[in-house]
Amino acid sequence: MAPPLAIFGWCASSALSGVTSKQILQEYPHAFILSAWQFTVAFACHAWYTALYHPTAIFQRSENPRAHMWLVLSAFVYSVGVCSFNAGFWAMHVSINETMRALEPLVSVTLAATFLRDPQLSRLRLGALIPIVAGVYLSAMSNAAFSIAGMAIAMLANISFPLRSALVKRIQPFMPLHVMFYSTLYYAMLLQWVLAGLWSVFGNDPAASRAVASANFKEFLFSVFNGVFFYLYHWCGMLCAA
Repeated sequence: MAPPLAIFGWCASSALSGVTSKQILQEYPHAFILSAWQFTVAFACHAWYTALYHPTAIFQRSENPRAHMWLVLSAFVYSVGVCSFNAGFWAMHVSINETMRALEPLVSVTLAATFLRDPQLSRLRLGALIPIVAGVYLSAMSNAAFSIAGMAIAMLANISFPLRSALVKRIQPFMPLHVMFYSTLYYAMLLQWVLAGLWSVFGNDPAASRAVASANFKEFLFSVFNGVFFYLYHWCGMLCAA
């Protein structure tokens, strides 16, 4: 069972990360750069945490090539999910984006039933998801901020995060949680900066990436706090799921 502090931190940092991300994207509508920056701040935070409490974990590497392959793949899926989640804040209001994220349990159950063929997925358990789906549908469709594009982006995040959780379960027997999370942030950070660079060069709105360089110190500090909230949200979520 997850510690109460981790559950509280997960809920509080989720709200703070979402609200601050929306504010940043209103000024600088570039989800790739925001995601890359969030991963950079999160990687720095966890590097400091690991060096302080688990200094030997920094130098640990998996000797299992298959586990390393799953690790890189999970980082890729993780980065796609985060970028889609941030793009959802740009496409829709924070509340609608978070409402669409409530469909993640439905995606998780569907994936489990399709690929894992879990015999414990009874009709009653599947039926318990019907109120969630109905509530999301009624809440989203009646809101003026809802958009089909935003829903598609949110559903991509809903698919990515359960897939990443399934990959993490495969990796857990081969490496400690701290090493896995530290390495995932590292690979996801590199991938996001590559995507951010490509989008800045070939994207439809190069002015957005140029505007990022003109941010003042107050905006920079605000983005750092956003990255810290992002880190706490995902680290506490990892502790709750472990």
